[in-house]
Amino acid sequence: MDDNDRAQSEHSLRQDFELTLANRIDRSRRTRVHPAIPSGYFSVASTECRDVFVDGHFYGCITLVQSVAEGLAKFLATNNGITPNKNHLALVNALQKHRSNPVISPQAYAAFRTIRGGKKEDRNT
Repeated sequence: MDDNDRAQSEHSLRQDFELTLANRIDRSRRTRVHPAIPSGYFSVASTECRDVFVDGHFYGCITLVQSVAEGLAKFLATNNGITPNKNHLALVNALQKHRSNPVISPQAYAAFRTIRGGKKEDRNT
């Protein structure tokens, strides 16, 4: 790539960036990465979820959030003596409903269920 092509590419990228900057700022201000996420396991993926959303890549954000949530549910199950289950709904139920001392809050339970489509168990919903 010669210098002229590079300059043209840079100009085009700067123009695209300037056009989307206001929306990126708005999305950035609406979100934050939760500070309680263990840095050794989910911090990078969690930060990536936010970054992809801020950049406006919504389908990528959705699929990444689903993957992180599934990994987090399995992590919580394993660390709390629950055998991870391939059925996400059954696993989430075990984390909240079937214990005298729930591993996750009612809000987290609702979020985990929503991420996979609720009763239909369809992650594309």
